[in-house]
Amino acid sequence: MKIAICEFREETNSFNPVPRSMADFQRCGVYGGTDMYRALRDKPCAVGGMIRVTEEGGGTVVPLYSMNGNSGGAVDHGVLLHFLEETISRLRAELPVEGLLVSLHGATQTTQVEDACGLLLQQLRAVAGEETVIAVSCDLHANVTALMQKSVNYICGYHTYPHEDFFETGCRAARLLLSALSGGPAPRSVRTTVPMIVPASSYTTLRGPFGALMRYGESLVEAGELLDFSVFQMQPWLDVADAGSAIVTVARDKLTAKRRAVDLAERLFHIRSTFRAELYSIDEVISRAERNHSGKPIILVDAADSSNAGACGDSPAVIARILARGSHVKAAISLNDAQAVDAIYRAREGEAISVMLGGARGGGFYQPVRVEARVRSFHDGHFVQEGPAGRGLHNNIGRTAVLNAGSMDILVCEGMSAPGDPQLYRQFGIEPKEYQLVAVKACTSFRAAYEPMALEICETDTPGTAPIHLDRVHYKRLPHYFYPFTDISEYSIPLPV
Repeated sequence: MKIAICEFREETNSFNPVPRSMADFQRCGVYGGTDMYRALRDKPCAVGGMIRVTEEGGGTVVPLYSMNGNSGGAVDHGVLLHFLEETISRLRAELPVEGLLVSLHGATQTTQVEDACGLLLQQLRAVAGEETVIAVSCDLHANVTALMQKSVNYICGYHTYPHEDFFETGCRAARLLLSALSGGPAPRSVRTTVPMIVPASSYTTLRGPFGALMRYGESLVEAGELLDFSVFQMQPWLDVADAGSAIVTVARDKLTAKRRAVDLAERLFHIRSTFRAELYSIDEVISRAERNHSGKPIILVDAADSSNAGACGDSPAVIARILARGSHVKAAISLNDAQAVDAIYRAREGEAISVMLGGARGGGFYQPVRVEARVRSFHDGHFVQEGPAGRGLHNNIGRTAVLNAGSMDILVCEGMSAPGDPQLYRQFGIEPKEYQLVAVKACTSFRAAYEPMALEICETDTPGTAPIHLDRVHYKRLPHYFYPFTDISEYSIPLPV
């Protein structure tokens, strides 16, 4: 029983003006064939889970091709074409295969097509054939389109936010695939949608109404009524015409799957007004941090510039306010700015420099700021996540420098990755626990690691291409009948198919 596996992961923010290039994917990891198997086997990622379950189930793993590009602007279309060419040529050489497992983010746009994941799956289906069972793992923030659903048998999304179940989601997809190949009746899957988006900082599965919804879905699986379920809260900064949050359910019979899909969709609809975030101003958080002598950091959440949400990661807004106030708050701040790295690398360690930071990529949401600093250290940008989300995953943020500017330590890198993991700071000599203020460019992913060490977490009103207040976003492609811009009714939930 041959089970092929491939991966293409990137989360698109349509308002980030910088396309994702091949170099961005190469920095994160591009693997083919046996190199893919060796690199990802037993790693805490979806492909690792797929490999584990396939081999335990007696299948033969056929690794095809893996490209991981993190989050950012629309993918250069040539990158997707390269992935398809490599993957399809490898798949054709292995045909026939009984199954195909695909790891995606699920909210990916290219410079030429809005539904990159739908196109990708459609082409894989055309090559693999209708008899091949295809199962897909996706991020909880995927935009699961009709084309995606039509092209595959099963789609599984993460159950956690902060995301801690990459591996487990790959396992779920593989188990459904193996179940369909077991000789008995194949599990039946349906999808319905809810025309809504909500800011990613306004909910978590750790607690609150959304957490309760996920636990309810899990209770249906534990009781045996469902075999699997996924609640997809669409990436809110993806501006496409075929858009919406989605429910996918899998059961032994289609009637049960449909009934529970409607049930979960209505429950998501009824908690729509709870997805709000109370925001502090940057100055309010700095003031609180200046009074902080607890030995624990206050976390300033710079979600609008979160590279996890596909934003540019180059906003110097917090640095600018600290400098403007003449504040002596001890602060740790990170910045994604390849141009600044070039300038800093012309200096020597310990040298005093004057450098412009930030604003090179951010589409006019903020301006660069000049900083007088001392070069503290240089680094190659490699670090391993401590987790709990993604523990053990390798990251490469490119050439990295740490600057000291008064009471601030500023990490400047070429390609931000895993901003919610403390190792982004710790690996480069910045211990978060030693600061009054730590700025984190993430939406919710940081909470699993930072909540235990923080005095306080402050959601902050910052500028960027992933703002928490969605009415500040100039959408052009979203349907007009869409929450929170229009108050929808439960009759807008279509019948599952």
